[in-house]
Amino acid sequence: MPASLQPARYYPPLLTTTSTPTSISISMPRAARRPPPPSPPLLASVAFVCRQWPRVEALDHVTRELDALLDCSQLWTLARASGAGLEHLVARIAARDAQILRRMDKLQRQALATTAMAAAAANGHVAVLRLLAEQLFPCARVTKAVETAARNGQVEVLQWLHERQEALDVFWGAREMLVAVRGGHLDVAQWLHRHTSPPEHQFLIDEAARNGDLVMIQWLHGVAAFGGHFDILDFLHREGLASCTADVSIKAVAEGHLEILEWLFLHYPEPIPSGRLLRIAKRHDLYCVDWLVRTGKAVDYDMW
Repeated sequence: MPASLQPARYYPPLLTTTSTPTSISISMPRAARRPPPPSPPLLASVAFVCRQWPRVEALDHVTRELDALLDCSQLWTLARASGAGLEHLVARIAARDAQILRRMDKLQRQALATTAMAAAAANGHVAVLRLLAEQLFPCARVTKAVETAARNGQVEVLQWLHERQEALDVFWGAREMLVAVRGGHLDVAQWLHRHTSPPEHQFLIDEAARNGDLVMIQWLHGVAAFGGHFDILDFLHREGLASCTADVSIKAVAEGHLEILEWLFLHYPEPIPSGRLLRIAKRHDLYCVDWLVRTGKAVDYDMW
């Protein structure tokens, strides 16, 4: 039979099912998007002008472009703004460079904080120093700011740092006393002597003598008597730089420096109030009392 007249063959389906296959969807986890960093606030001039045009104010990207066009903070560094005492500008620069600050390692942040704090302290800007130390760089150590404040005679800055020294991790005992004496800031030197423990190997007398600062030399002479530094007193006396006041001898007695007291009576007998010394010595040092009575420098009327 011809192929054209043969009946069509039936081929059964390979897979028979009564249900329609369902599609399986696999949901992949989406990567969490990091929120964009907060932008610094608009300049007051830009915000005021855009507020007059609500259609412009509604376009955030347009207001940001205007703000960037008129923003002069791009010309300032953090240290320069801190030295000028512009607190609002310091905050704006920190907000502008927030991403850069976050990418810095610990040493880089410390270096930036040291430079900015030193600039603020040198010019007496306590408000800017507070912003830097407590908000922008809370983990940084305050080091160079102490020296620059002492060099420029900024006692208020030193007082604020001393009050906050535990919270801010302030480092004392470097060159602050040296630069204060070198700059002739007697009030700073006296404050540092009362509240800190400066090193004793910084040749402070040489610096004061080099500057011809007689008032500073006389004060250092009293400090030497208070600390029992006989060699310094003797050197100052031989060079004609020493002088004695009642306070010098009283401090020597209060600290129990009998050798200093003998030296003072030998070279400066007139200004020493012997009766007052005896009363102070009774409260502090019996050896000084014995020497004052035994040598006849003071009469103890309580014995009679």
